[in-house]
Amino acid sequence: MLEEILSQTGASIKHCYHCGRCTGICPISEIDPNYNPRKILQLAALEISDKVLPSSAIWKCASCYLCNENCPQNVRVKDIIDSIRSIAGEEANKGTLELKDLRATYESEVLKSIEKYGRFNEVEVISKYTLKTTGAMDLLSYATSGIEMLRKRKIAITPEKISSRGLYEVREIFELAVFH
Repeated sequence: MLEEILSQTGASIKHCYHCGRCTGICPISEIDPNYNPRKILQLAALEISDKVLPSSAIWKCASCYLCNENCPQNVRVKDIIDSIRSIAGEEANKGTLELKDLRATYESEVLKSIEKYGRFNEVEVISKYTLKTTGAMDLLSYATSGIEMLRKRKIAITPEKISSRGLYEVREIFELAVFH
């Protein structure tokens, strides 16, 4: 896992001397005292993937980049956390890891939708997300409000059309992106 993180980010976890500045500056750690970016780095550096990959902590990062900007060793903490998320997503897609964090499941469905259509397909994403998280009965309970939203044109069954060139460009971005 460590080699994969290094190849994706170019950042070196090995330069971290655990000063705790990333955690001290993190707005999420102010809200959630159990959130600790330094511990995420430590688990990744020690290659304890069975602890860091399924962790809900990797999905709590607000992507504010304060940790990157304030690290005295220029470790690029946020980039490393993004890489860990990417690895967790790949493992989940292979079926070797179950993502228990609801945000991770939702983000995964949104990205799949954008890659497939070039745009966000609300109905498909919400349907798949609900089926994966709370089940078919919960999805059926949304039917009445969903039909009403469709009738009032608040949502669409299919996303707005995108040109074939635009879709090609979106898919090129996905091919280059770390999270793919």
